[in-house]
Amino acid sequence: MTTKIYKINGMQCTGCADSIVENIKKIENVADANVDFDSKSMSITGSPDEEVIQKVVEGLGYSLQN
Repeated sequence: MTTKIYKINGMQCTGCADSIVENIKKIENVADANVDFDSKSMSITGSPDEEVIQKVVEGLGYSLQN
């Protein structure tokens, strides 16, 4: 399994990070997801569709950079 790191813009608190993780873990083929609020980064392990990840993050009101 691969792990990929993304930068997330717009997080204001750890609650934001928790919400992102909760929603990303629902995506098909995501084995694990973690958000580091301090570095504004997210790691995803698995093989999910990148477009789905982007849509979920943007749907929550944040922007994603990989």
